[in-house]
This record gives sequence, C-alpha cells and structure tokens, in this order.
Amino acid sequence: ENMGIPVLVMEAKNIEGIYKSIKLLAEITEAEEKGEEIINGMKTEINKIKEKVEGLPTIDVFYLVFLDGNWTAGKGTFIDELITIAGGRNIVDLEGWPQYSIEELVKKNPDVIITAPHAGNVEDIIKAEGYKDTDAVKNGNIFVVSDDNIISRASSRLVLGLKEIAEFLHPEVFN
Repeated sequence: ENMGIPVLVMEAKNIEGIYKSIKLLAEITEAEEKGEEIINGMKTEINKIKEKVEGLPTIDVFYLVFLDGNWTAGKGTFIDELITIAGGRNIVDLEGWPQYSIEELVKKNPDVIITAPHAGNVEDIIKAEGYKDTDAVKNGNIFVVSDDNIISRASSRLVLGLKEIAEFLHPEVFN
C-alpha cells in the first residue's frame, strides 16, 4: 500500500464467504466464468455429500487444531460448518477458535476426534490426559486429514476436506 500497489485482504469465515472471495478474485482478474465454474463445482460436491449423509445418525465430533494448548474450532468457523455438512455435530459450543478445557472434552465425550497433520502426533493425542478417557480414543476413532491445506485454508479445497470428514464419520456410504 505504501508503494501505491493495490492490496486486497480476504478472510472468509464460512463457505458462503469462500464463494464471495472466489467471485471477487474472479472479477478482479477478469475471470468471472472460471470463478463461477469453481463455485458451481464446490456447490455440486457439497450437495453430493449432503445427499449421502442425509438421514444417517449424527456423530459427535471434536476437531483438534493444536494439541499444545488444546485449541479447537468452535461455532461460526468453516470447520464447524464442514463437520455439520458431513453428518457430525461439533461438541464445542464456544465461538471461533478457542482453547478448550480437557474437563469439557471428557464431559462431552466425542465419538470421533479429527485433526490435521500439524496439530500434533496421534500417539501423543491417544496418551494425552483427558483424551484417553474419550470414546473416540477408546474406539480408535481419531482421524487425520491428509493435508492441512484442505481443512485449514478458506479456499475451494475445503470440499476435499469435507469429503474426508464425511468419509471418517460415515464410511458406510463412501465405500
């Protein structure tokens, strides 16, 4: 900005915000048709997943952002939205990206824990105080998405993260 170069900062907090960011970038780069193609592709993939999990039992999920500090994704985040679309229920009732108490984690007792490669070693999670007392750990239901970028970046790649989450929660309809 100090050099007179236009700067654009976008921070999508949900899927609708991602659509708006893609549309804006497409307009700025004069690639409106490509932007619409990307958005429509996302919507198609999301609808396919919604249809597959419709009517299936809702799974209680805890998403671990970082083990060190027990950071998680709460309400109003795109990860919370992905969990819901995939047929889960985020056990975290706080907003944003909070530190979550181990006591609440044990009390809410998730069926599944999902995390990303950067969050911490699965073996450490399994042994961690509180975590080892959850049904998720006892039943071996800790899942790690294949790539941080498909879950932690507000982009069109979130549909890849959504698909993985849905497969973790409802493998019976994705095999």
